[in-house]
Amino acid sequence: VSQTLDIPRFYHGYQTVLRIRDREAGAESLVLTIPGVVATNGLNNRGVGLCLNAVTQLAYTTDGLPVAFVIRGVLGKSSFKEAAEFLRAIEPAAPQNYLLGGPDGVASFEVAGDRAVPFVPFEGAAFTYHTNHPMANGNFNPRFLERMKASSRSLDQMRNACPRFNFLKRTLTGNAAPLGLEDLKAIYRDRASGINNGGTYACTIMLLGDAPELHIAPGRPDAEPFQVLTFSGRQGVRSPRA
Repeated sequence: VSQTLDIPRFYHGYQTVLRIRDREAGAESLVLTIPGVVATNGLNNRGVGLCLNAVTQLAYTTDGLPVAFVIRGVLGKSSFKEAAEFLRAIEPAAPQNYLLGGPDGVASFEVAGDRAVPFVPFEGAAFTYHTNHPMANGNFNPRFLERMKASSRSLDQMRNACPRFNFLKRTLTGNAAPLGLEDLKAIYRDRASGINNGGTYACTIMLLGDAPELHIAPGRPDAEPFQVLTFSGRQGVRSPRA
C-alpha cells in the first residue's frame, strides 16, 4: 500500500517517523506524522499497513473517532482481517478513504458515519487506487449536495473530474498492470499527473509480508531519495539499493 501525503506547505521540513514499540506484546509500528499529530499513516511489524485520503464530500460526525486514532487503532491489529473489522465497527469523526493492506488481504474502504464501503476500480480488480473523491459511498454531507445542486453538477461529473484519478485509470488498465516497487516509484515521480505536487510532504510505499518495510521519500519523490525503514531485529535504516 502506498500514497503521497499532501498537506499545507507550512508543515514541510518537519517530516517525522515515530517508531513505537510495545516490547511486552512484541509489537512495533512505524508511523509517519506531522509534529503535534499522533499519526498520518503507518505500518506495523505484523505487515499491516494503512494509507488514507480525505473525502470531504461525505458526512461527518461530531462524536466519532478522530482520524489519527483510527490509524493508531488499525496499527494495533495483527492481521488485515482484524483491521478491516475494526474499520467497519467504528464511527469516525471525519470521512476518509482508508487503503488497508496486510499479508492476508488488501482493500480500499470509503468510511463515513456508520458506512464503510469498499471500492474497486473495475470488476475483478486485484488492486485498487483512490484520490479525494468518493466513488462508492453515498453517505454525503448535505451541504455538499446543496452545493452540487446549486452548481448544476451531477455526482458522475464530480467523480470524473479528478485528473489524478483519471491518470491512474489510464495507467493501471487491468490486472496485468505492473505494480512492483520501482513501478510505483515511477508513478509517484511523475509530476505531470498531479499526484506528485507542491503540497507533497512525503511519499510512502509499504511492503507487506513476513519482512515489512517502509520506503519513504521525505518530500516530493522525484526530488528526495527514498529511505528504507525496517523493524527491530533487522537493519533499522538503509539506503535504497541501486
